Amino acid sequence: MRIATKINLFSLSLLTVMTMAVILIGTFFINELVYRLEERLLALELTSSRQILFETLNRNGVRAAVKKAGELQQALVRNPDISATVTLFVIEAPNRVLFQPGRRMGESIDAPHIRQMFARNNGSVEYNADGERCLAVFGTIYPINWLVGLAVSRDALSARRNDYLQHVGGAALLILGIGAVITTLFVRRFAGRIRTTLSCVKQIEQGDLTVRIDHGGSRDEIGHLQAGVNAMSAQLQQRAKKQQRTETALRDSEERYRSLFQNSHTVMLLIDLVDGAVVDANHAAVQFYGYSYEELITLTIHQINCMTPEQVDIELERFHSENRTFFQFRHRLKNGDIRDVEIHAGPIEVGGRELLYSIVFDSTEKIRNQKERESLESQLRRMQKVEAIGVLAGGIAHDFNNMLTPILGYAEMGMDANPPESWTHDCLRQINKAGQRAKELVGQILTFSRQSDIEVKPVQVQTVLRELIKLSRSLLPSTIEIKEQIDRRCKPVLANPTQLHQIGMNLVTNAFHAMEDAGGVLEIKLTEMAQADLVNQIPSPKAACYACLSFSDTGVGIPPDVIERVFDPYFTTKSKTKGTGLGLSVVHGIVKRSKGEIVIRANNGQGTVVDVYLPCLDAMGDEHSSQTTYDAVGGAERILLVDDEVAVAKMMGNMLARLGYIVTTCTSSTDALAAFKAAPHKYDLVITDMTMPAMTGDQLIEAMRAVRSGIPVIVCTGFSDKLSPERAQTLGIDGYLLKPIIKTDLDAMIRRVVGDLKASKAG
Repeated sequence: MRIATKINLFSLSLLTVMTMAVILIGTFFINELVYRLEERLLALELTSSRQILFETLNRNGVRAAVKKAGELQQALVRNPDISATVTLFVIEAPNRVLFQPGRRMGESIDAPHIRQMFARNNGSVEYNADGERCLAVFGTIYPINWLVGLAVSRDALSARRNDYLQHVGGAALLILGIGAVITTLFVRRFAGRIRTTLSCVKQIEQGDLTVRIDHGGSRDEIGHLQAGVNAMSAQLQQRAKKQQRTETALRDSEERYRSLFQNSHTVMLLIDLVDGAVVDANHAAVQFYGYSYEELITLTIHQINCMTPEQVDIELERFHSENRTFFQFRHRLKNGDIRDVEIHAGPIEVGGRELLYSIVFDSTEKIRNQKERESLESQLRRMQKVEAIGVLAGGIAHDFNNMLTPILGYAEMGMDANPPESWTHDCLRQINKAGQRAKELVGQILTFSRQSDIEVKPVQVQTVLRELIKLSRSLLPSTIEIKEQIDRRCKPVLANPTQLHQIGMNLVTNAFHAMEDAGGVLEIKLTEMAQADLVNQIPSPKAACYACLSFSDTGVGIPPDVIERVFDPYFTTKSKTKGTGLGLSVVHGIVKRSKGEIVIRANNGQGTVVDVYLPCLDAMGDEHSSQTTYDAVGGAERILLVDDEVAVAKMMGNMLARLGYIVTTCTSSTDALAAFKAAPHKYDLVITDMTMPAMTGDQLIEAMRAVRSGIPVIVCTGFSDKLSPERAQTLGIDGYLLKPIIKTDLDAMIRRVVGDLKASKAG
């Protein structure tokens, strides 16, 4: 039964007095109850809102989270349990507004209570805003450092309550005097129930959400109030349990991520794709890079990567456009060391920010081992190439020497048959000189293939330069003027004449290419310089004097960034039709083997000067200065000459005959063996080629020695890798000549072999 019915049993006046008294007392306590529960309700609502925002942020990003905040604000306004003045705000550290009614997204807000909230991370704070006292409960979202809070105006609540109390209090005071006596009769009964209700509210305020009011099933106003308090307490208890489960799950998730990230022994970084900033790093990264954690997260990837910032940005863009997940970089450590790294990367979204999750592996040793393996493979390939070139060079040398033999032989015999002052003699002398140079060139080929040694002897550089200048005038166009300044008193040097000629031709060719388009002047100088004059020009001059060969041109010059590499093999700035990159490399090698120095002075666009310094012979000792000469004397011995090359056999036969020897010539090794078997004592000496069809020279010698063991043998060959010194000693070969054969060398060898034979017989 309602209280109004009970009051009607007494009197209408008593109903009026008690109703006003209940309204006055109930209004006072209810407002106090609402005021005290407001903060607790805000805290519970904040927990729910923060969880919803965190889940929306991780799933859909920042804009979706901001939109969800607006929906939460509208829900707060519609919620009858929450004051209509409650506002939701979301602020990104340090003061950027993401959502707040009345403010724009991105607006900066600089207020002490905001800084206080960020400093405390969670809780409640009272502050003044625009002259109003406000209460805010707040909390942060890890790891993006967002501040989420609910604010309510205390002044608005107080004003609404005070206004209500003023109106109700005035009427209540008027009636209170009339019904004071009647009210006293009922106050004890109602005050006890209200005190019970207030005590329950205080317990709820202190956090005890299990308390309940036993209202005995009363359905009057206080009974309804007590039932509402019980329902509110049960609802708060359910929300608190849900909040606890949510916070526990969130905390466990964060702890698992942090444990996996921090405790991994692999270097891990979180990189912001927008500006390349290091957002987070684990302990392994701190140890690898040498920075403290605080230092590392203030860096950007541009400061760690050895690439230029532009190149790093290009790689980041390739990560987006090409979906690349693997990179190879070089990273700089704090101590300055450079390490090669392999990076496996992938996108990850944290708090609405797209980050690059990078796993870094140190590949320095791996790359070093790979380079060493490639270097060894390259060396093996070069060795195989040199071996192949050696085989090829041997074949070329054999054929070329066979071709040179009749050329030089007939030229030499022609010179003997003509007066020295005749034009014919001069022509033959030039042919002989060219043939000798070709012979030396074959020797250089064999030296390159490591099958022969370069012969050095005293050389007058003036003679080589005169021939070079004469040849250059006929080869270079008229747009290039050649000037010469040759010191005729310059001492000789110890070198190979052909290699000196090769040095000159390479340097003249380079000068020609530099002046080919516009023409110019090529100046060739030879001067003798003392050691004291070279102290500042070449490093540590050791000889007393040097012959300085200088080649200067007025061509395009050499850029500064190129001049340091001009001696590198295969390095060239010319087109494929003009250069191979070996010219200056070969020149450098020849000069160094001659114990000399080479210096290049050049300016881009202002010509080039190349100075070659070779030690003069007097300064190096005179062990090479003396040369012995031999005049062919000939003889009357009977010689069996064997060579499968008809031209060579015919020339050598004529040469020996002109020296007085009795010669039997065979162009087949089998025919020669048959002739020898027929009359083994008819011959005093056998001269044979080495490489022949049907029967090689060494086989022929063995067969002849089987017939006549003491027959003297001289082997003449263009080149043969079958006749080693050990093999020659086993066969008992008495002499060995390398084609092309010069008359004096051949006669000297014959006289030595025959002389040794006579000496042994006499002994």
